[in-house]
Amino acid sequence: MQTLKNALSFSAKEFCLVFFGYVLMFLTVQYVIYPVQEIIIPESTMFAALLFLPHGVRVVSIWLLRERAIIPLFFTSLVIYRSYYWHAEPFYLNYFLILTGTFCAYIAILFFDFGKIDLSVQNLSISHWRSLILLGFVASVFNAIGNSVILASSIDLESQLRTLIHYLIGDTLGVIGFLVILLVLLRIGRGLSLVSNTWKI
Repeated sequence: MQTLKNALSFSAKEFCLVFFGYVLMFLTVQYVIYPVQEIIIPESTMFAALLFLPHGVRVVSIWLLRERAIIPLFFTSLVIYRSYYWHAEPFYLNYFLILTGTFCAYIAILFFDFGKIDLSVQNLSISHWRSLILLGFVASVFNAIGNSVILASSIDLESQLRTLIHYLIGDTLGVIGFLVILLVLLRIGRGLSLVSNTWKI
């Protein structure tokens, strides 16, 4: 009951940050990374992006907001799927795919909680960047397995294995890529703040 209460307690600002962050990263993948990947490794594009930046948004938002990120992630994934990926038959498989993507990072962080491994933002004794990459990898495992099981009746065994590997690679590299983007944005923000303070002086 407390988990549900927490999930419903997200703010409008948190919702917008998750929504627009996810959409922006998805559009980057769709219109920049996919075309480049198709040129360099054309046979891989039918399975998954090898740099899926939205997975980074999933992981960071769950890491920061915990349950409060679930509904924003679900709604955003639903919008994306309805716009680009509504192909699975029967149609209800699309909802299972959305739920898998939505909950993979949350299940991963619960997995660490169960093992008494504190990867939370409050734990200052660990490297948060490494923790996020580890969390992203474990989340990618849950996501890859979940998608493979859901699509098992739609694709052959060889394609399932390739899809599994591509999801693991794409999601993990997506977390790293998103963290690099965040780092660059943070440094730019600090630079602009420094310039602003200098002008005030």
